[in-house]
Amino acid sequence: MSISTALVLGGGGARAAYQIGVLKALVQFYPRNHNVPFDIICGTSAGAINATSLATHASCFHLGIKKLDWVWRHFETHQVYRASIAQVLRHLGKMAIKGLQDDKVNPDAGSLLDNQPLRHLLNKLIDFKRIDRNIGNKALKAVSIDCSCYNNSRSYSFYQGN
Repeated sequence: MSISTALVLGGGGARAAYQIGVLKALVQFYPRNHNVPFDIICGTSAGAINATSLATHASCFHLGIKKLDWVWRHFETHQVYRASIAQVLRHLGKMAIKGLQDDKVNPDAGSLLDNQPLRHLLNKLIDFKRIDRNIGNKALKAVSIDCSCYNNSRSYSFYQGN
């Protein structure tokens, strides 16, 4: 029976930024070009962003931490949601129109803020194909992500492994 080591990263924006500080301290104990020291990486919400990014860089722990550190150092609110008064009013207007539709036409609940910028940021930062490659190259056994959908209040879990 082989024993696996897992890294579990919790949710919460500030907590996710704190995680990078801890990982930066940990990476100093590993040589360059070393795989992540975890067989399995798990994350929830903002921790899922960190976990997914680490999984894409599982073949080089130093590079993964360096990239995440850069992201969190340059992170700004407008990268997560649109918050100007005009943008919020426009988004709320769209939500009001959706609210008038029959539930069968539009079953999603609305949200106060438009979080499209977060989708764009994640698509720019994360190359999901690298996760499959890292699992195939045995740099990582598995990655597991838990998140909530703002539109329907449901929790979703994603898992990828060998």
